[in-house]
Amino acid sequence: MKLLLRWVLPTVLLAAFLHFLLIWRTPELVTTLAFRSMQRLRPLDWNAFLHQPRLAEASDPNQTATSPDIVYSIAFYDLSSGPVRLHCVIPETGNYWSVSTYAWNTDNFFVENDRTAPAREFDLVLKLPGAVYHPRAGERVLTSPTTRGVILLRAIISDRENKKELALISAAQRKSAVVPVRPEAGH
Repeated sequence: MKLLLRWVLPTVLLAAFLHFLLIWRTPELVTTLAFRSMQRLRPLDWNAFLHQPRLAEASDPNQTATSPDIVYSIAFYDLSSGPVRLHCVIPETGNYWSVSTYAWNTDNFFVENDRTAPAREFDLVLKLPGAVYHPRAGERVLTSPTTRGVILLRAIISDRENKKELALISAAQRKSAVVPVRPEAGH
């Protein structure tokens, strides 16, 4: 019995520790690996969108697309120097559009879509817990649970051959932006 306890108890404790460590650290590892793999494909800046090219132009067979019917824009944000403003522009296509924010540990803490958005263009400010920020008129403030995270914009394309639809989505992508909030602006 002593031999059993001498091996079983440490094994169970080690298994519990490793299980906890795996569950606790894997989400952050996933985000870090995604950032690094994207960084290898093209240089990324913090607090700036990387827009997927228009699908009509993205005919490279080596390019991987997650879905041929969705155009993505992604930004990795960093709040270590203060809040950032996310300017969202919904394409005038009538198709589904959404913005989602994720903490570095992959927790989704905000989602807005074209049906629930307050306007076709609106601003969100991301800040850390405890940070003081006084919003401008019409601005909403989101508290990010982590200093770094991910912003994902998605727009559905109903017809990949419709140049007008693609132009509207591309125009909205170009107008959408993540910018640090400047302290001299009184915020």
